[in-house]
Amino acid sequence: MRKTTLLLMLSVCGLISASAQTATKMEAESAAYENCKLIEDGKYSGGKALELTEGNAKITFTYTAAESGKYTITVGYDGLYGDKVVNLSVNGNAATFNTTEKGPGEAVVGPYLMNKGDNMIEITPNWTWFRIDYITIASSPITRMAFAVEEEMKNSSSN
Repeated sequence: MRKTTLLLMLSVCGLISASAQTATKMEAESAAYENCKLIEDGKYSGGKALELTEGNAKITFTYTAAESGKYTITVGYDGLYGDKVVNLSVNGNAATFNTTEKGPGEAVVGPYLMNKGDNMIEITPNWTWFRIDYITIASSPITRMAFAVEEEMKNSSSN
């Protein structure tokens, strides 16, 4: 039983240290964008955000991954007038997320599989009238782990 507890504790410690990795932050105003309005306001990181009021608005970030793998994206947004649905795609793999409040907030989207090298992250409106402040990208700490719990349980019960 002690071996099982130790094994589980070490696995949890590994997950905690993996999740402490730093994320890459990318400001929306530094991305390529079309049909968006640049807003200057001190409440946004970098003092700026992009407002999407047109159905054909688009923000395109290029993220260069050091290695292929799973990555989680966090989007800093401002819901302006309440809940909105926002489209986000990575290399053409689409999903949506909701802005869940008026004012600045964050939405975690992913994980996405990204390739080593350049990856295209695109944000477009499903509903309009929201702002995008930034995105952060971090490698996903969730990995497949092998546990020998059954074998450990058998060994500990025979003691």
